[in-house]
Amino acid sequence: MIVTIKQKILDEMFTYGRAHLPNEACGILLGFRKHHSICVNEFAPLANKSKNPRQKFEINPLELLPYLKEESADRFLVGLFHTHPLASTVPSGEDLKTEWHTVPTHWIISFTDPDRPEVGCYRYLKNANSAIYHALDIFTK
Repeated sequence: MIVTIKQKILDEMFTYGRAHLPNEACGILLGFRKHHSICVNEFAPLANKSKNPRQKFEINPLELLPYLKEESADRFLVGLFHTHPLASTVPSGEDLKTEWHTVPTHWIISFTDPDRPEVGCYRYLKNANSAIYHALDIFTK
C-alpha cells in the first residue's frame, strides 16, 4: 500500500501533538483511497477523553460523526492518529487491543525528542486471538 501525505498536514500533526505534551494527542486523517494507495489531505484534531491521557488515548465516537456524515469520494476517514510522548512509534499492546483496526491506517508520532518527532504509519490486522501490525512507507508531497 502506498501512503502519501502533504508535508503541511504532517507539520500540523507535529504542532498539535507537541502542544499537548506530556499527554497523548489524537485525531483523524481524511483523504481518499484509490486502488492500493491512500492520500491524506486533511487532519482533524479530536479530544483525548482518556482518564489517563499521559499513557492512553480515547476518542469519543460521537466526535467522529460529523466527519463520517460528510464523507465523499475524495474525503473520507483514511487514518487515525495519536502520539506517544515517551515511547517510540511502535504500536503498544494497548494500541493493538483497540477496535481501530477497521480504519485503513494508524499513525503514531513519537515525541521522545520533542524537537525531532518521528512518525510511523501502520495497518492493523486482527484475528480472533490477536492483532498484528504492518509498517507502511509514508511519502510526503
